[in-house]
Amino acid sequence: MLDIPIWSNILVDVPDLVALVPEMMVRHSTCSWDLLSGRAPREDLVLRLRLDAAPERPATVRVFLGAEVFILAFAGAESVDFAYEDSDRLEVLQERIDLAVLVMRGPTRLIRDSAKGITVSASLILDISGASTRLGSSYPLRRMKAFVTGRKIEHEIVEFPAVHDR
Repeated sequence: MLDIPIWSNILVDVPDLVALVPEMMVRHSTCSWDLLSGRAPREDLVLRLRLDAAPERPATVRVFLGAEVFILAFAGAESVDFAYEDSDRLEVLQERIDLAVLVMRGPTRLIRDSAKGITVSASLILDISGASTRLGSSYPLRRMKAFVTGRKIEHEIVEFPAVHDR
């Protein structure tokens, strides 16, 4: 359960979520983070996270303006979650942040299919040796366009070994 209070009868929108990001990041003291967007009215919340021990592995958490669609992006793969109720939005944002840290920390395997550099599907597999979690995204229209235009789809696997704090 979250350490963050969940208020009832209060509309939770992007500015409210932005205000809570510092509190949500407290549990991730080995990470640096930047709020790239979300301070101004009518902006999506875009949060970039980096492990201090592996800054070359950034992850991004994005919350669209309506605060219902939450996206985690890492190494060209995306994982989407939704929160339609105000009471769920804080929890889903915390889960996306926690998941971003797990993905960056590794071990993580990226499986990506692309056509001329455009991703048509991607999966992230966390904790490869243990109870694996698989996150992924697929872009059927991109795949269909590649097929119709005769572009070859390349299959790629990238391993991100575990990072240990310095």
